[in-house]
Amino acid sequence: MKKKSSLSRLFEYAGNYKYLTVLSWILSAVSAWIALVPFYYIWRIIKEVLAVAPDYSQAQNLKGYGWAAVGFALLSMIIYVGSLMCSHVAAFHVQAEMRSQMMHHIVTLPMGFMDSEGSVFPIHALFLFCFRSFLHGKTASDVLCAGSCFF
Repeated sequence: MKKKSSLSRLFEYAGNYKYLTVLSWILSAVSAWIALVPFYYIWRIIKEVLAVAPDYSQAQNLKGYGWAAVGFALLSMIIYVGSLMCSHVAAFHVQAEMRSQMMHHIVTLPMGFMDSEGSVFPIHALFLFCFRSFLHGKTASDVLCAGSCFF
């Protein structure tokens, strides 16, 4: 049996949110390519200035090139922020799904497992996690866990 890659395991946790992860990769690549465009306009400005030296009043389109460089830099940043938003939404969903599946696994363990295998720290951490999940109204398995922590 072939071991699953880490990426395929994360995509399983992501569910339908895996498309946001792929979209974030695409937006990040597009942002990186657009971030190079301002350097082209800066090169055009330098080329224009050097072509008319020493009579710099003859230089044309400097303002247009400058604003184009600023515009593409801002566009690159906006696309990158969109990429970050997509990746963060997907990452938080993966985190929630992993936590939910972990808690479901812990809740389904035999009653004596934590006594025989654990120590005071894991039991204490489990209790705090269950209580915090209960207070913040997390998923159904988290609420079931919180209820089981009190009994």
